[in-house]
Amino acid sequence: MPSIQFHAMVRVRTADPAKAKINGRLGRIAGKTEQRNDDGRYGYGVFIYDLAGVWCCNDAELEVTGEFDEDAIRISEQQRLRLAAKNAR
Repeated sequence: MPSIQFHAMVRVRTADPAKAKINGRLGRIAGKTEQRNDDGRYGYGVFIYDLAGVWCCNDAELEVTGEFDEDAIRISEQQRLRLAAKNAR
């Protein structure tokens, strides 16, 4: 299973020239693959804060800060509760 949790804050650390624009930037985990990619690594959707966009990265390109995006957690919980109420009708 992917080891980085949803909403964990990460810093991108990559040598991939295609991702030079996001190297060193701070983001949060917005999505993740359930199974390993062809290269054996897990893939993550990383919301890059200052670019306001999601980029695909693998676990080896991400440095976990040890913090979580509390606002994103709160919003996800609100959405979960709204959906649960809607489906209970």
